[in-house]
Amino acid sequence: MGKIILYASIVLFACISAKCQRINTTINSAWKFHHGDVSSPIIIDSLQNWETVNIPHTWNDRDAFDDQPGYYRGIGWYAKELIVPMEWKGKSVFIHFEGANQETDVFLNGKHLGNHKGGYTAFNFRIDDQVNYGQKNLITVKVDNKHDKNIPPLNADFTFYGGIYRNVRLIVSDAVHFDISNNASDGVFIETASVSKQKAIIRISGKVANRSLETRKLKIKTSIIDKDQNIVATKVSEITIPPNAEFDFQQDNIEVANPKLWSPANPYLYDANTRITDDHSDSSYDELSLPVGLRWYAFDGGKGFMLNGEPLKLIGTNRHQDFSGKGNALSDDCHRNDYTKIKELGFNFVRLAHYPQAQEVYRTCDELGLLVWSEIPVVNEITQTPEFTENCLNMQREHIRQTRNHTCIILYGYMNEVLIRMLSDRNMPEEQRHQIGNSTAALAKKLNDLTKKEAPQRSTVMAQHYDTGYNKYGMSSIPDVVGWNLYFGWYYGNLEDLSGLWLAV
Repeated sequence: MGKIILYASIVLFACISAKCQRINTTINSAWKFHHGDVSSPIIIDSLQNWETVNIPHTWNDRDAFDDQPGYYRGIGWYAKELIVPMEWKGKSVFIHFEGANQETDVFLNGKHLGNHKGGYTAFNFRIDDQVNYGQKNLITVKVDNKHDKNIPPLNADFTFYGGIYRNVRLIVSDAVHFDISNNASDGVFIETASVSKQKAIIRISGKVANRSLETRKLKIKTSIIDKDQNIVATKVSEITIPPNAEFDFQQDNIEVANPKLWSPANPYLYDANTRITDDHSDSSYDELSLPVGLRWYAFDGGKGFMLNGEPLKLIGTNRHQDFSGKGNALSDDCHRNDYTKIKELGFNFVRLAHYPQAQEVYRTCDELGLLVWSEIPVVNEITQTPEFTENCLNMQREHIRQTRNHTCIILYGYMNEVLIRMLSDRNMPEEQRHQIGNSTAALAKKLNDLTKKEAPQRSTVMAQHYDTGYNKYGMSSIPDVVGWNLYFGWYYGNLEDLSGLWLAV
């Protein structure tokens, strides 16, 4: 076997106590990158010839914008060497990818950890049972952004960049922890069961995993903390979990009196601190502190959008996640800078076109007071296969579970101008047109149902272009809200023809 040569940073941490707090750290620096395919995920002998890159990274930051037709859509490989300290033995260790476009296979020391389809949601793999503790470990990642008829988006007016273009993290927790593997989500979910000016009722739910070999008697303690660090509400639950098992928990009726309401004018955030502690010693196994804004809203056909019982005019814009010279491989600072400018320009609403964006985007919108329409990239057309449907449903499930704790989100979308290809083909036989329209409507119904189940307090939305075909196939009646993309004075008509509401309930 040849010598592994890899110029990469060595990640090394230690916990001072037996029960340490969760480690969540980026491992973005000094990866090795190869443009094209390789014969083996172990990658022996050849790494010294690979390019050294930092994550976020895309291989389309230049060729998507040059004067040559087309850009590279295919395979790229990444590799990084890690030393996993002996102190982590007995812990739960995950490698977490915030985004890689669009199909990704991850290997540890040549063994396949798993596959993920979809370029805009996070995913992770548990690695503690496969790492070599106290020794070098080689992470290799195959990313492929070629066209795949079963993975949305199929086509659109934006670039399908390839690469690991969002942060990569190591997450290390005690063997007893909140469920990190739940669709790469927080593992704890916050729901405002009801909110008024007089009081707010909060519900906390999630799953605790016990990966130890012992039965654990535990307490789950939740505290709601205001900006002045005052605890304004608490809840304690007691649970018992057998070894190598999971436990679903729910804490209801956490009441905050006279809440400070979140709005674009005053984006007030509380902290919801939830801890798993030992039933006797009160020592902590795992802890999450998640920001939560208290607000209520509604879309009304007569009154428009209502926030906290008052009408609010939505003044909005769209945002794509690319930047000159970087493609879509943006740092968290770049994301924050974009949304800070959007807020400074006077907007209170933003549509994340046309895909889930980085976690830093949602955090920033929470803090700035920007209301958000977030969606998955089912754009222009669908593929009528079970695989495409399943990928869409899984993408929306991941999207919601990874973002539903963010106060800023008021609309969850799942399609954009999805009939435009079919409706613009005037030579298509009517029978074929009818079949595509009905199949697309059936997928929309499945996505809408899933969204309402996963996020019952959010409104669903679909963006449609200027065509009555959506009404013909019943698609306009599926979501709670319809967004009409109108291009008067651009693709057709005159600018003066543009009038009326952008959003329809």
